Amino acid sequence: SGTELALACRWGGEAEACAQLIEGRERRALFLFAPEEIEGQDGLVRRLAGAGHTIGLALSGEDAEDCLAQAEEGRRLLAAAARYPALVVSAPGLDEAGREALREAGYAVWAATARGEDFSSGSALVRGLDAQGPNLVEVTCGENSAAFLRGTLNAMEEENCRVYQATAPALS
Repeated sequence: SGTELALACRWGGEAEACAQLIEGRERRALFLFAPEEIEGQDGLVRRLAGAGHTIGLALSGEDAEDCLAQAEEGRRLLAAAARYPALVVSAPGLDEAGREALREAGYAVWAATARGEDFSSGSALVRGLDAQGPNLVEVTCGENSAAFLRGTLNAMEEENCRVYQATAPALS
């Protein structure tokens, strides 16, 4: 189908397995961590960044002020963990004005157009994508997510999807 998409993985217990699945397909993804999840994950954050993945921040604030404070804390933690500049953020709780405030503060904003949790299988997710794209696909790396991601990656290949990496310049 040639559908265009970028893939993001929300941090969870199977993040390492998810990264290996993606890397095994010669692909890279955006990995989203909440600021409080970065502490204690220094090794994984460094490994993901070193492998060429984009590392972003999953912000849960209710308003732009909360999200900007979380983003600054996350930026500090990522710099300490891996000397990695946090430029990409996800803030699903914000409206367009809030997302614009993040952009004005120098962040590229990831706004998923499809979430794995809304589909029964990876192939259903890929079939549900907008052929006119681009699609911003987000999956969670929690329990049993590696199998879901494997199905998604298989379906992406079968459908000849064009996958690009979600980097700050690509999202800007």
